[in-house]
Amino acid sequence: MIVGAGDRPCVVIAVGAREHRGDPESIRYPVDKTALRHRAGAQEETSDPRAAYAHLPPREWSRYREGWLSDE
Repeated sequence: MIVGAGDRPCVVIAVGAREHRGDPESIRYPVDKTALRHRAGAQEETSDPRAAYAHLPPREWSRYREGWLSDE
């Protein structure tokens, strides 16, 4: 989840993947107070992405809708 600050529209493009070099335990989802304030953080430290994101609704694909980037 990306939390923005400000009063202007913006576009965020993010590309990447978590690298674990063959050891899934090397990926950590830490507890972060700021992320938790925005309901975006892991509730407890884990290496399991399903546990880290369990409190979030399932992903839902969507096409761009006219007006999403409008500043009105």
